[in-house]
Amino acid sequence: MTHQQEAATIKPNTSETSVSLSTVQSEVGRLYHLLDATADILMEMNYERDGKRDVELDRVAALVFIARDNVQRVSQTIDDNFYAIEGGTRK
Repeated sequence: MTHQQEAATIKPNTSETSVSLSTVQSEVGRLYHLLDATADILMEMNYERDGKRDVELDRVAALVFIARDNVQRVSQTIDDNFYAIEGGTRK
């Protein structure tokens, strides 16, 4: 079953689609660490091939760095506003 088929079989407002903010917060944090590790690996790579700059690798690196930085901002926003997003008051 493809991801699209799987998503189409999940009915709204069921426990199958219920996701807590804590879960989202954790997953966003994990995504940040994955992208950060990928960025570290990219920083160690040789950006020259056959005496020329590897433009494709530059593009991949740029996408990873942009994604990592945006995920970090989302993660920080969730952390800073967790209780407000949950609809409660800050402890």
